[in-house]
Amino acid sequence: MKAELQKFIDNSEINKKSIIDRLKKSLSKKEMENIEEEIQLKQLKITKSKEPNFIITMDGSKRILSPFLKERFYFCDKLVDGFETFHGIDDIQKILKSEKFISWYKTMAEDWENSAPQIFSRFDVSLLSTVNEDDGDYCLIVWQDEKIEPEIWKYSGQHEQVFNNLYDFFVWMNTLDK
Repeated sequence: MKAELQKFIDNSEINKKSIIDRLKKSLSKKEMENIEEEIQLKQLKITKSKEPNFIITMDGSKRILSPFLKERFYFCDKLVDGFETFHGIDDIQKILKSEKFISWYKTMAEDWENSAPQIFSRFDVSLLSTVNEDDGDYCLIVWQDEKIEPEIWKYSGQHEQVFNNLYDFFVWMNTLDK
């Protein structure tokens, strides 16, 4: 079931109606309703990549992309998956310079004990994605010198989640529906 859905998402040349027709023959009505809902909610919107080698950090420096980040940005520049927007390199630079993000970052550094903005230098932090910029729902990339892959720090509402790397973050995202 998930494999058929992934084929649909991955291959834009496949006719949606033909997949739906094939799935209807092999799945129960409830399974089919769940798949149709997932297709509508999870439809990926992708902008092709310029294949960058670096990303801008909070202090305006350039950090070389780690292997996982390089794969992510080679796959696409900007990706919208449901409510989460994974920004392209140019968008990241604009958001990091925006008054709204700078204000959020400063507030986090001053008021949220042990938050990434409070404990890491601005050279070690960049942006991965946003869910809601107005509410401060951001996902940060955090480099630590001893690690090849940066950590991902997700802030949503009053919650913070830390992932070892981008791969672990994507695994977690894929379990949200289950």
